[in-house]
Amino acid sequence: MVDTPAMLRLRSAGVGVVVGGVTLAVLGTGLSFSLAAGVLVVLAVAGAIASYDRESWLVQLFVGIGALGVIGLIEATTAAGLGLGAQQLGGAAVVFGFVDIVAGSVIHRWQGQPEN
Repeated sequence: MVDTPAMLRLRSAGVGVVVGGVTLAVLGTGLSFSLAAGVLVVLAVAGAIASYDRESWLVQLFVGIGALGVIGLIEATTAAGLGLGAQQLGGAAVVFGFVDIVAGSVIHRWQGQPEN
């Protein structure tokens, strides 16, 4: 596996959450919430396995997608959730993913490290 800077991996997980949020919202229009979340989990596992020996940021991207899929499965199948639907959770994921990306970039700049 090719090692990449920690902040790039952190931002990659944020990008994965944004991609997962958009995908969940789109899939949720045609599939049940639990099935759409399950598709995200399967996609993330397959992607992480396929990209394991490549770039570590790519694995982190699939980790972000998978995390959202698992949260979606919990939300859709248990009473422990907040009562959100696929589109609401997808929208919240996009917002939090962008916050993660921006926060990672700001922290990286404050540390005075050059952008990689």
